[in-house]
Amino acid sequence: MFDGNGIHIEDIQELERFRDYLKQEKYSFEDELKSITGSFESLNDHWKDRKYDKFKDVFDQFVRNKLSAFIEDLNENINHLSKKIDIVNEYLERQ
Repeated sequence: MFDGNGIHIEDIQELERFRDYLKQEKYSFEDELKSITGSFESLNDHWKDRKYDKFKDVFDQFVRNKLSAFIEDLNENINHLSKKIDIVNEYLERQ
């Protein structure tokens, strides 16, 4: 199906399901990230040496740089899909 904005989508319901799946998995991912971060932070009560400090630096950099960027990218793609879905649904309503 085409609309006036150059969008080609065969199955709008499938696109909506995928967008909803991404949302659900993003929330699950964020919850797991909070859990592992909390567990890691409490580990400091039991493990204190240079190796821990080095691992903490690597962990913090990974969470801050890679995982945060991934979550932001997920948000952008979810928003993009939502806008495309809205455009197609508006087009279909006019038909």
